Amino acid sequence: MDILQMSISAAVLIIAVVILRALTLYRLPKRTFLILWGVVLCRLLIPFSIPFRLSFYTGVNMLLKKAPAFTVPAGSEAAIPAVLQATASEPAAGAAAGLPAGGGASPSFAPLVLLWFGGICICALFFTVSYIRYRREFNTALPVENAAVTAWRQAHPLRRAVQIRQSDRLDAPLTYGVFHPVVLVPKTTDWKDGERLRYILAHEHVHIRRFDTLLKLLFTAALCVHWFNPLVWVMFLLVNRDIELACDEAVVKESGGGTKSDYAMALIGLEERKSRLMPLCNSFSKNAIEERIKAVMKSKKITIPAILAAVVIVAAVTLVFATSKATPGVGAGTRTNSNAVEQA
Repeated sequence: MDILQMSISAAVLIIAVVILRALTLYRLPKRTFLILWGVVLCRLLIPFSIPFRLSFYTGVNMLLKKAPAFTVPAGSEAAIPAVLQATASEPAAGAAAGLPAGGGASPSFAPLVLLWFGGICICALFFTVSYIRYRREFNTALPVENAAVTAWRQAHPLRRAVQIRQSDRLDAPLTYGVFHPVVLVPKTTDWKDGERLRYILAHEHVHIRRFDTLLKLLFTAALCVHWFNPLVWVMFLLVNRDIELACDEAVVKESGGGTKSDYAMALIGLEERKSRLMPLCNSFSKNAIEERIKAVMKSKKITIPAILAAVVIVAAVTLVFATSKATPGVGAGTRTNSNAVEQA
């Protein structure tokens, strides 16, 4: 499976997830969509093909077979051999150019391959330079050690040592780092406002515990590889939103359902303070603030039926849209061989 096939297959899956998200965003656990985006990520980065009889592509293949056959207009038959000869000569031309005869790219596709690789380099360079630039700013942040930080660390032990720093270079809290996570808070943070501080640190703790920074890194890699696919950019936007929504849901669950309005007010208080693009970082205040507040206020206790519905939906979407068309020839060959053995 080549990169274009992987991208087209992932695009179909992205459309399915986007539609499902629009219909059930406030009805299903938010981690459901992160799991679905994880399936899309595998489709984008891993060149695998799993045939399945009920796959979306099996149905498309059946419809194409049932479609009316194309009739060649009279008088154009003479042009067909020339086209076939030209097509058949392409592998030989590729071999003459030093490319594999079977699976190599023909010379006519060489500029496209170079364009694709150039796009990867540009995207990777953009994210890398942006991250390095902000890390240099973050390195000027000063560590915070006070009673509130000490109490929080004791209540939230992690195997990875978490640093809490404050900086005058940002206006909203964020988290960065995978193996050595850092929670960065603004210099103007009111350490006496216990309720807001508890929500901020709880939110960042969920990001750290779930390795959301690593998850964003993987999705960024997929975006760089499939930069030419506009639906992958849509995925990248929505997955960042869903990471924040899932984090909000976890904080409300841990804090108790009665804190929804207080947590929503904390979101409003930090609305749009982080105006700069900070790739590979997780921030408390985020884009689509209305969506987040609405999701917080509509959040309910996750029940067993909701979990079962999420499992069924994830399984169905994966089996239908992440698989390839079935290959009946393999099964037919097996039956033929078994009949021959019985007759012998």
